Amino acid sequence: MIQRIVKTIEEIFFPFTFTYFLSSLGREASLLQGGDGLEEQKISGEITLKDAKRIGRTINAQAGITDPKFSFAYGSTKLPHSGINPAEDKNIWDYDKQTYDQPQSFESLWADYVKIYDEQQIIVSEAKTERAQLAQNFLADPAILPYFNVNSNAVVLKGRYSHTFSGSNPVFIEIVRRHEANLKCVREREEKAAAERKVEEERRETVKKQQIAEWVSEHGTANQKERFETGLLPVAEVADAIKNQTFAPLDGFLEYERIDDSDVRASCDESCRCSYDSGCSISCNTNDEDSVTAEQWEQIKAMRALLPVAEFTLRKHYCQCEDSDCEAGAVKRFSIYVKIKTGEFVFNRNYAVEG
Repeated sequence: MIQRIVKTIEEIFFPFTFTYFLSSLGREASLLQGGDGLEEQKISGEITLKDAKRIGRTINAQAGITDPKFSFAYGSTKLPHSGINPAEDKNIWDYDKQTYDQPQSFESLWADYVKIYDEQQIIVSEAKTERAQLAQNFLADPAILPYFNVNSNAVVLKGRYSHTFSGSNPVFIEIVRRHEANLKCVREREEKAAAERKVEEERRETVKKQQIAEWVSEHGTANQKERFETGLLPVAEVADAIKNQTFAPLDGFLEYERIDDSDVRASCDESCRCSYDSGCSISCNTNDEDSVTAEQWEQIKAMRALLPVAEFTLRKHYCQCEDSDCEAGAVKRFSIYVKIKTGEFVFNRNYAVEG
């Protein structure tokens, strides 16, 4: 009869190798102690089955120890790590690489590894709890709609850590369902809005045609009436006529004349290229003013009295030569922008500021 030898978990050993890194001080110390002085160092030893279980290792099919939870090579690990960095944009296994200032023994590296493993278990526990809570909160609140790329086969929910859900996970299935429902609602809203816009545009066109017909009947010339009856009267011609009629009360005010490039060039001195080169670049901009002078206000009041339903805005027009050597080369003018709605037509016109 063969006697079976029974061993305790302290009597079963596995080879284990640590890879660690030395700083410049550590490399110098390595050389002084007879080492090779390289940054990357390896040191091998043995750990017991008890040790392996202590760090969550299992026995694989080849009777070696494996590590399904961490990305360590079989029977080895790299040290040191400064700890977990749970930043939102990082995985919970992200570490900052550190170095040792002295060559290490197998025992000291094992102590570091156990410390790191314990830290990891705390993080894993926190992350699992957070993941479960995020999933529970999401499934309980139909209003939560995380970002989701329809071409992706996974989705990430973020708390202190980033958690990926995919495949048959209930969270992923529900996210896909919610996004599909949301897309359907968006499409329906857009289609409804488009239909409403179409109805409104048709209504406005009908009213505008009626407005044109009434204007031609009341104010059109015989020629215009004839062309209207045959459908040959341009809408733009009638619109211009209605616009002129609308702004007729302000005929006593001069219309604004835009700043021409020649106006800017005339303001340039001899040092400016724009004074003699027509290819010199000129830039212009127009801005609404948030205040007016006493004189400008008096003009606006006078115009408003004649056209009370219009909107009046003071505008500043500024054009400048872009030659960096030009010390002058700038023209500034003000205008009063008048906007008015007449039936379905909206008209605007700029008037010169007096004085």
